[in-house]
Amino acid sequence: MSSNSFSERIIAETDEIIAWDKPPGLLTSGQSLKDPDCAQYEAMEYADGMVWVLHQLDRDTSGVLLFAKKKRVVSKWQKIWDSWAIEKFYVALVHGRLKESPMIIDAPIRRLGRSGYTEVSIDEEGKPAKTRVVELSAAKNYSLVLARGLTGRTHQIRVHLQHVGCPLIGEEKYNSIPCGYHDRHALHALAIATDNPPPLDLIEAPFPEDLTRVADRIDIDLSVMQRWTEFTTVL
Repeated sequence: MSSNSFSERIIAETDEIIAWDKPPGLLTSGQSLKDPDCAQYEAMEYADGMVWVLHQLDRDTSGVLLFAKKKRVVSKWQKIWDSWAIEKFYVALVHGRLKESPMIIDAPIRRLGRSGYTEVSIDEEGKPAKTRVVELSAAKNYSLVLARGLTGRTHQIRVHLQHVGCPLIGEEKYNSIPCGYHDRHALHALAIATDNPPPLDLIEAPFPEDLTRVADRIDIDLSVMQRWTEFTTVL
């Protein structure tokens, strides 16, 4: 990806922060700062200098990713990242229908101890994890779900939706339902809301084209995405 291509996916930029719409198939950070197969490397090429990743998205999760241009900004954001000062919203295409909407998924998550392999499970001995979800649209046995993570555990949205019987379309790790609809899990980091002034008050990444094609295939009405913020009042 060239610096021009990177700049085309910038959602917002200030003297401290770059908000970027990460495409699927790209790691957030690599084995080193010189690893070209990651978003951080692309951000550094664009900025022509060091940038710091403020949070992580899975390789196949698209959407809002934040970078800090100054090291002192990192600690400031880390202090508020899991507080009420920041709200993180995800949208997903899933198998099945929520048993109730809105609902809160309260299920502890334990990280499995496998070297070089990241996987988690629902486990009473795990760390507390809560996700609020609401159904935006549905067709047949598929749904478009808006999720807000009240905690930030690894793979939280993915494993929580599986836990309530609604695994992501395209999900391989947390899904026992064979699915050939898509080649990546249908999860998009839609927006981050903060108490910062514009343009960092609501940072939104447009619904991706590949998931739009999946939604069309399963007859999910995406017009509701034009007013998704109305649903945040129940999350």
